[in-house]
Amino acid sequence: MCERQHRRGLLGESTPDETACPPWRFPAAPGIPLAGMRGVSLLIYRVYSKAGGRYGRWEAEIGVDRLLYTCGAMAKRATKRGPSGGGGSGGGSGKSSGGEGPGVQTRAMILHGKDPFLRSLHTDKLREALSEAGVDAEVMRFDGASAGVADVLDECRTLGLMQQHKIVVVDEADEWLKDGGAGARPRDVVERYLESPSETATLVLRAETWHKGKIDTLVAKCGCVIKCEKPDDRTAASWAVQRAQKRYGVVLERDAAAALVSLCGAELGRLDTEIAKLSSAGEGGVVTAALVREMVGYSREQAFWDVQEALLSGDAEYALRKVRELMTVSRLPATLVRYGMLDVARKLHAASRMLAEGAHPAAVSKELKLWGVTKEPLLEGARRCGVGKGAAAVRLAVEADLAAKTGLGDEDRGAEVAALGLVRLVGGGR
Repeated sequence: MCERQHRRGLLGESTPDETACPPWRFPAAPGIPLAGMRGVSLLIYRVYSKAGGRYGRWEAEIGVDRLLYTCGAMAKRATKRGPSGGGGSGGGSGKSSGGEGPGVQTRAMILHGKDPFLRSLHTDKLREALSEAGVDAEVMRFDGASAGVADVLDECRTLGLMQQHKIVVVDEADEWLKDGGAGARPRDVVERYLESPSETATLVLRAETWHKGKIDTLVAKCGCVIKCEKPDDRTAASWAVQRAQKRYGVVLERDAAAALVSLCGAELGRLDTEIAKLSSAGEGGVVTAALVREMVGYSREQAFWDVQEALLSGDAEYALRKVRELMTVSRLPATLVRYGMLDVARKLHAASRMLAEGAHPAAVSKELKLWGVTKEPLLEGARRCGVGKGAAAVRLAVEADLAAKTGLGDEDRGAEVAALGLVRLVGGGR
């Protein structure tokens, strides 16, 4: 009888016969938000079912009472300082104190774009924001290609016994929301959930491709929608400076950040990896441009263009030094160097023939897809070498590639000799 009175006091009303009114239908106690009890209902239902549909034993009643007491206390804490923040309203702009982005009031979030590092980074920011607010969060991950909508949303509504908040992440969310045929459309089900999302969970939808719709509008009301695309070079350099200071506790100089981006490109994932490596090598907690050039290798894309730029420079000494640097410092495979030579030789020969036939340089550039730093040097080299030397360049590049693939001579030395021959054909040694 004492236990029943305790339950009546917690729920704020007289307790009817347990067999007539299951406990999961009881309203929340005064002062405890009803949304805070939604996730409790499934847990209470499971305890009730395991007891055989009725509470015939005193131990079962104690178990339910303790469960209700624990969940009620957790709901009160969430109302005061937890992720609901605004008194359990479930609204909020989804902005943290530092500006736009995930915060303690975020109930849903869409992260879409081709940069997986940014998608993971914003997910980590959400967890860090909750942790700073004193909320213990658990991350649950689902594969959108195989997970059911009901499974994910049940996880959002179910309150954890140990953690105060759940971060439910759905990868490949575009696949997760696809219409599966019979039954309710997944988008409609998710939209109904987002109209009144759980106060004790944040639904994070992550996808490389995303089709904007009503879900975006609903998420913007209770969270944020973030596009995770590759930034430009200036933005990436600024990000690298801040990342080095906040994450690794080192000072990345501005010129060092610019040099790092020029070597790695604006790929934040690789920039973060290189900053972590540089942070352990910088003297006095400072990373200089010289250290970056010494320790960071080229990305393969950047190295490919550098090979071609060196070959078209007409400077034999510079070309040889660049090829050696790429193969020894940046550890660029000789195969890629030879491919760069073949590409340059092929374009030189084709451009020289088209120019000899009277084609306009703009038409030549369009036909051969010339762009970037190698466009003008290649057109100038084609004018200097003519059709005859252009054909000789192709022959030289093919013979060097054949020799390397058949084991004739040292592969690296063969690439260096071929590079010198191409430079002489293009413009002569200087």
